[in-house]
Amino acid sequence: MKLPQVLLVLILVGVLASKLYVVTLTPNPAYDSYYGMRQVDSILDTGTPLIHDDLSYQGRTTFSNPLTYYVLAFFSLFIPSVALFKFGGILLSLVVLYLIYHTSMKLYAKPWLSVFLVAVAALNPTVFNTHLNTIIPSSLFLILFLLILDSFIQQKYTSFVTLTVLATLTSSLSLVLVLGFLFYFILLKLEALKVKKTEFELLFFSAVFIIWYNLISYKKLFFALGSQSIWQNIPFELQSTLFAGISISAALTFIGIVPLVLGIYGIYSSLFEKRNRKVLFIISFALSFGLLTWLGFLQLTEGLLYIIISFILVSGHSLLQIQSFFDKTIAPWMTHALFALVIILSLVSFTTIFIYKDATVLDAPSADEVEMMNMIPNFVPEGETVIAHIKQGHMISEIANRKNFYDEHFVLAPRSQQRYEDARAVFLSQSQTHVLSILHNYGVRYVLVSDLTRKEYPTTTSLFAASDCFDEIYATATTKLYKVQCILRT
Repeated sequence: MKLPQVLLVLILVGVLASKLYVVTLTPNPAYDSYYGMRQVDSILDTGTPLIHDDLSYQGRTTFSNPLTYYVLAFFSLFIPSVALFKFGGILLSLVVLYLIYHTSMKLYAKPWLSVFLVAVAALNPTVFNTHLNTIIPSSLFLILFLLILDSFIQQKYTSFVTLTVLATLTSSLSLVLVLGFLFYFILLKLEALKVKKTEFELLFFSAVFIIWYNLISYKKLFFALGSQSIWQNIPFELQSTLFAGISISAALTFIGIVPLVLGIYGIYSSLFEKRNRKVLFIISFALSFGLLTWLGFLQLTEGLLYIIISFILVSGHSLLQIQSFFDKTIAPWMTHALFALVIILSLVSFTTIFIYKDATVLDAPSADEVEMMNMIPNFVPEGETVIAHIKQGHMISEIANRKNFYDEHFVLAPRSQQRYEDARAVFLSQSQTHVLSILHNYGVRYVLVSDLTRKEYPTTTSLFAASDCFDEIYATATTKLYKVQCILRT
C-alpha cells in the first residue's frame, strides 16, 4: 500500500481502539438497542417484524422501516444479539469513515486530501459518539446516504436508484433527501448551470417514490396527528430536548470549529468563486439538514451528524482553494502549516470524548438493571404490566417478556402524551391516593424504581418505601420492584 492508504488504515485502527475503550465501560448495549432486539427476535421467529406488539404500551400497533432489522436478523444467526447491538455500531462507523475517504477521492482525486478529511471526521466528537454502543435504523441510513452521494458523483444512476429505495426502506430520514434534491435544482438555477434531463428525471422520480412510500407507511399517523406527525408522536416534554433548535453556540460546540469554518468557506467558494456541480449536490444536503435541524424538525443529534459529514466533504473544496492560493505566493509552506493547525484543533476537540465518556455509560443499563429484568418473570405473572422509567420500557418487554407501560417507540403509540404525564405523576406525586388511582386506571400492579428513575424523579422512593400499599418484592443494589397491595374503592 502507498503511504496515504497506510495512514488511512492507522486512523481506522485508532478509531476502533478508542471506540472499544468507550464501549467496554459498560457491559450492556444502550437502552434503545432492546427495541431492535425485539424486532430481530420477531423476524427470526415469524419472518416478519412486529406489527401488533402485545407488550409495548400494554398492547399496540407498531411500525418500523424494516430493512435494518432484516439485515441485523441475518447477522444475528452468527453473532449473539447483545454483542451485535453493542459492537456492530463500531464496524458501521469504520465503514462511514472509509466511505468519506472513497467519496472525497471521487470528488477531488487527491489521496492525501482524502486521508486528511477522514482524520478530521475521526477526530470529531459528534461523529465519534453517534450510534455508539447501539445500532438503530439511522446507523445504516448514514452509510446508504454516503453511497447515494458517491453513486451520483460517479453518475452510476442505476446504483443511485437502488440505494435510494434501500434508504427509504431503512429510515424516514429519507424524506430529507427530497428537500436536498430541491435545493440542488435551486442552486443549479442560481449558478446558471443547466439542469441535465437525466438528473432531473432521476431525482424527480426518486423523490416521488420516497414521498409515496412514507405516505403509505405513516398514513395512520398522518390521519391521527396531522402536522404534529412531524414530531413522531413524541411527548412535548421530550420534544424540547430531541428537537431543539440549533444556535450558533451549539453549532460551534457540536459541529466543531474545523468542519464549521471549512464547510462554510467551501459553500461560499463553490457558490461564488469556483463552481462545482458535484460539490453543489453535497451542499444541497448540508442546507436541507441544516434548515430542518434549525427549525426543530429533525432530532438535534441526527441533524448535526449529517451537517458535519456534509461539511467535511465540502471542506476538501475549501482546502484545495486555500492550497491554490498559497501556491501562488512566496510562502507555499503555509499550506502545510494550515493543515497541521487543523489537525491540532481537531485533536483538541477530540479530547472532549474522554471528558464526557460518562454520557455513554449513563445511556446504557447497569448490570443491576439487567439482573432485575431477568428476575421479573419470577415475581410478575405473565400478562401483567410493569411501569418503570421510559428508557427501560423496551428492556421490560425484551428481557422480562412482560408488558411495559410505555417506551421510547412513539410512532402509533396510544395516548403517548397522556401516558407520559401519568407516569410522571406516579413517580413524582406524594399523594398515595393519586398514585393508586392512576395505576388502577391502567391496570398496573408492579412498579420498578431504579437509579435512572431516582435521577429524573428525586422524590420517587419516599412514597413507595413509606407506604404499606406498596410491597417491595425484589431488590438489587440499585433497583427495587414493588407490588401494589391496596385496592382503590370508588
